[in-house]
Amino acid sequence: MKWFVVVLAMILAIAVKAGLESEKIAYYVQLIRGSDQEQSPVANARKITPKLAGAFRSVFKWRTYWEISSRRVDLESGRATRIRLNPEREVEIDLSAPGRRAVTAFLNGKMVQRTVCPRSENRTLIGGDRDGNSAWFIIVSRYKPEP
Repeated sequence: MKWFVVVLAMILAIAVKAGLESEKIAYYVQLIRGSDQEQSPVANARKITPKLAGAFRSVFKWRTYWEISSRRVDLESGRATRIRLNPEREVEIDLSAPGRRAVTAFLNGKMVQRTVCPRSENRTLIGGDRDGNSAWFIIVSRYKPEP
């Protein structure tokens, strides 16, 4: 009888763990370009909202900020997922460590930056110089960007 209780407890523990690991979490990912140019850097790019632009301008020097791509991704807790943002850029969101979120940026398949933060943070921002006249940023957020 004891072995039956032990086996039942093990099955229940495995089922609970599997249920937690398959939990889907919605994130919103944006690829942003900052520059001093007033013209769109690529077709279909749009200027970001004034509120978000104000947050950038308080830290960075660029006059305009353009959203190059944006998408919602549903991620599984306990896994890392790589998302293609445009032909050159990808981002990996790693939720494999409990309570932590690692965000890694890739350019042409090579890692260019990585940051780790508490999973409870609403937004993660990484970026860097694109060339002498512009910069790139990737925003990973739990909240849908304002239109």
